[in-house]
Amino acid sequence: MSELDVIGLGLRRAVKSVTTWASIECEKQRSGERSVAWMVEGWAHAWTLASLPDEEGPTSQAIQSIGALVEPRHNSAGEWRTTNVRVGTDLKPPHGDVPSMMDLLIADWAHTSSDDWYFRFEEIHPFRDGNGRTGNILWNWHRGTLTPHTLEFPPDFWGQPRLQYPVTRA
Repeated sequence: MSELDVIGLGLRRAVKSVTTWASIECEKQRSGERSVAWMVEGWAHAWTLASLPDEEGPTSQAIQSIGALVEPRHNSAGEWRTTNVRVGTDLKPPHGDVPSMMDLLIADWAHTSSDDWYFRFEEIHPFRDGNGRTGNILWNWHRGTLTPHTLEFPPDFWGQPRLQYPVTRA
């Protein structure tokens, strides 16, 4: 096997690992097959940003761009949600409060645990749709597990029955 064959095999395994992770999350979220490709795009963008020198966590623009990639039907790059949302019977904060709440959350990136940061992100629900998938990406970024073979799933703080699958480690 040539060196290029080995590189190609590693790349195929990495793509399979990320796609499997995104597929499982999208199945949990019941967001549809198309959302798998969008989540992979959001992950790739986040991985690129997290790999930049002197990276100290995501900016508002970075999170907004990930959210728009993850759910392009309902989210726009460069903005938070502009409508009120609910998850089941849980009404999330008014859309007018989202920018300041996200500013505070982003400022706390280095001073809070991955789980706490993720919980607060999900409670703010800064996008119209795709918050769970975007939150999963950000939780992995915060934990340092954005690489293809280290991706994991965040905890379920809301007591919803969720599918639990291990990500295939290739």
